[in-house]
Amino acid sequence: MVKELLEARSTSRFLTPRGLGLGEAYELGAQLRRALVGQGHRMVGRKLGFTNQSIWPELGLTEPIWAPIYDTTVSFQNERHSLDGAVGPRIELEVVLKLSSVNPLSFEWAALGYEIVQCHYPDWEFSCADAVADFGLHRALHIGEPLKDSAQLERLQVSLSRNGEVVARGEGKSVLGGPLRAIDRLVRILDKQPDEPRLGAGEIVTTGSMTGAIPVAAGELWTSEVTSGPSLAGLSLTFTD
Repeated sequence: MVKELLEARSTSRFLTPRGLGLGEAYELGAQLRRALVGQGHRMVGRKLGFTNQSIWPELGLTEPIWAPIYDTTVSFQNERHSLDGAVGPRIELEVVLKLSSVNPLSFEWAALGYEIVQCHYPDWEFSCADAVADFGLHRALHIGEPLKDSAQLERLQVSLSRNGEVVARGEGKSVLGGPLRAIDRLVRILDKQPDEPRLGAGEIVTTGSMTGAIPVAAGELWTSEVTSGPSLAGLSLTFTD
């Protein structure tokens, strides 16, 4: 199935959900990671998904999911994103942290980021295990200007606009009570997955959507703004064909 998933990503075709268990999906994700690293991709951190606990009951979850992110999918202050090859692309506004220490947990910088997610299952219909197997639904991460001294991220309030019109609002505390708490939860998840790489200093972690996942299209300009709390810089992103 690794070959099938890699081909779906490279050819932009749909997959059929396989009814995997979550443990099977993480093992498949580990095989995908090894394959991508073998192709020259370098793992630089992780993404967290489904960090809004209000949706867990309908998804049958008791914790968020995670997946690797790579140097080939992460960019800084990049104002354009091509949707060439994207499958059902959506945008999420998130807090991104670069870790300086895990025990105790501290970070080198914080920034707003757009995670561009996509889904290789028709109509975005999948189980959480399917999402883990589908690269955690990760396509790209665009990171805004890092801020070295930021605290109380759970107090953050943000808006997300398309072509100048606000389409969503969110707050830091919706992400498992706050971005640092989200990373603490990731550490605990990894403690139950001894075969996975430990979270370490220098990694970049994007902590989950504060605004939900919103469909995007070429020609749209997306902007974000902090309306209250820590003064993280907003960012702009234009989608192209």
